[in-house]
Amino acid sequence: MESPAAHDVTGLLVAWGDGDHAAFDRLAPFVYRELHRLAHGRMRDERPDHVLQTTALIHEAYLRLIDISRVRWQSRAHFYAVAAQVMRRILVDAALEALSQLAPRKGRVVELRYFGGLTDRARVGRKGHDADRIPASRRRPGPVY
Repeated sequence: MESPAAHDVTGLLVAWGDGDHAAFDRLAPFVYRELHRLAHGRMRDERPDHVLQTTALIHEAYLRLIDISRVRWQSRAHFYAVAAQVMRRILVDAALEALSQLAPRKGRVVELRYFGGLTDRARVGRKGHDADRIPASRRRPGPVY
């Protein structure tokens, strides 16, 4: 199957965004193939025993992308940039889930610190968090929220 030119993909994306389901049907095989290439590239840097395989990553990304109805696709590059972000979120979610299963406390710390924006000191104020468990390298004065 020959790949369409970038402007053809952009036109199909715009038509799909405008509600043309036939445009999506023509676009899907090309998008799927490119998503597979992107997913394979992302998975190449993951551990061999990663919980997600390339096909699972692409299927999850594909399902999330076709469910996005509020996006007005500007171009092929715009679509694939969003696709890359979606794949990254899926991998981060999978890593957080794996960490939470292995070490629930550490998973919660990562969630609060990186996704909740809480500092270590703010986290200590929450139930079940002990100031003595904060590594000395991260004990520094800062605001408590």
